[in-house]
This record gives sequence, C-alpha cells and structure tokens, in this order.
Amino acid sequence: MIAKNTTSLYSLGARRFGSGRWADMATRIGATLQKHGITTNYFEVLTDLTWDACLQAWGAETAHGADKHCTRKVAGVIIWHGDRMAMQERLTGACGIAPSAGHLEESEDAESAMVREAYEELGIIVNSVQLLGQGRRFERCKRYGSDYHDWSVFQARIQGDALQLNPGESKHVAWYQPYQVLELAQRTEQYLEQQISEADWRQRPGLEVVWYHWMRDLGILDRLAQLCAGSSSTVAQL
Repeated sequence: MIAKNTTSLYSLGARRFGSGRWADMATRIGATLQKHGITTNYFEVLTDLTWDACLQAWGAETAHGADKHCTRKVAGVIIWHGDRMAMQERLTGACGIAPSAGHLEESEDAESAMVREAYEELGIIVNSVQLLGQGRRFERCKRYGSDYHDWSVFQARIQGDALQLNPGESKHVAWYQPYQVLELAQRTEQYLEQQISEADWRQRPGLEVVWYHWMRDLGILDRLAQLCAGSSSTVAQL
C-alpha cells in the first residue's frame, strides 16, 4: 500500500479534474452518501477514488510523478546494433514495447534529453545521432498538464550491445530482431482495430501506440520488412 497524504492528493484531484469540478464531485458524493444514511468525510472518499483512478490510469508513479508538470516536449531515440533495435517495456505510463524516450526537462534541448534518457533507461551512452523527425502527437500524459507532446525522434548506431536494466524504469530491456519488431507492430495494429481486448493487450502488448505511428510514418517498419525479405531470399538461395 502506498502512503498518501490527503493535502497532496487534494491537489492531485483538483489538478486532474479541475478544482471546481473536483469540489462539485465531492459535494455530490457527500449528498449521495447522506441520502443512504452514510456519515463520513466525503472529501476523504473522493481522495481515495481519485487515488485509485490515478493508480489505475498512470500506475504506481502516481505516488511521485503524476503531479509533475508536463513540459509537452518529448525526445526519443531508436538505437541500432546492426539490424537489431534496443527496446524496453516500461514500468509505468503507456502500455507496450518501445525505444527509449522521455520528457525534456525545463533546461534541456531535445538531443540532451534523448542522451540522458537512453542512459537512464537502457544503460547506453549515445554519441552520434541523427534527427529523423519532429511533430505533435496527441496522447494522454501521466504527468499533469497536457494531452499532447511535441516529439523529436532520433536514431543512433552503437558498436557494443551491452544493455543495463534500470528496475526503477523498466520491466525488461532487450535487443529485438527485425521480425520481432514487425510482430509487435502487427499486434499493435490488431489492438487499434479492436481485434484484441484491453485485457489481452495489457497481458501481451505490442509496440507502444505512439511508437507504432512514428515507426510507420518514418518508414522504419518498411525498412524492417525489407530486411526480413532480404534474409528470406538469402536463406532460399542457400
């Protein structure tokens, strides 16, 4: 059980739902409880409901991160070792497998943030990078203050293949072969087309939705498909 402070969670509830709406919700809940003869502190009830809802939506990071302000700027990097791509499954936030990415801090530019996130999440020191694309993506943020992010997406190639799991950031990290990335992309397509349930998706996710769109739009998935086709042709000729 994560300890919660009523004052800080009032702030959390007010910020998530708007202070006026939050107070109105508390009043309505109180009236309903009194109607049924239940005498209690309805602000505490709403605090518990707010906490549970935020935990369900944003994970345990709610305890220390949901009240952080969103800078609306994100940098991500696709890291290659040969044809393999370094990816992770995060502990919190969006469900799925994805390359390294994170918010820019107030004093950072996109490239500095990308380098920092790659080291924090994957244990990789990135030196030479290439900017692949930039653009706005509308997506719910686990931080307070935004439903969109302005993205900068980079790619980098590295010599060594050592990865380091950060247990505070990720469930696992690994190198993915081209066919594995394509299988994850197909899984995401099925999810977006509502061919699989939310429960099935969370049990066995594909690519994070925002990364699926970036890889598709930047031609990464086409490149991986060509690599797979080339490998198949080579095997057939042997």
